[in-house]
Amino acid sequence: MITRQSRKPPVPKGEPVSIRVASEAESIKKVRDLVSVAFRGMGCSEETVHLGATVATELATNAYRHAAVAGFGIVARTYDSEDGPVIEVWDASDQAPEVQAVDFVAESGRGLLLMEALVTCWGYTLLGTGGKVVWAAVRTDDGT
Repeated sequence: MITRQSRKPPVPKGEPVSIRVASEAESIKKVRDLVSVAFRGMGCSEETVHLGATVATELATNAYRHAAVAGFGIVARTYDSEDGPVIEVWDASDQAPEVQAVDFVAESGRGLLLMEALVTCWGYTLLGTGGKVVWAAVRTDDGT
């Protein structure tokens, strides 16, 4: 297992767009839809919109499956930055995300590994009030 070092996310170039959703499976689509609309609003290509939706799905799914705490929701936000379009997902768990070793018979555990191929950088930051934010800067057509 590989755990990324805690690192602050890129600085927003504009006002972030965010949504707070319940920590339930149905909320994953809401996060994915927010990211798709926001990326289109930033002028991203449809390929980058699709990559962003895929990354958003992975981050929101991890928050739901591995970090759900009763009474707390999930916050997702997205914005443009010098590193490219960024997706952040905030949850109530202090547990660091871990990239799992490849297991060819496992039914899950490959999401962060696959996500790494779609982003220029990613990391997490523990929040002083508890919980964490996991973020990723999505790869764009121009290489950023």
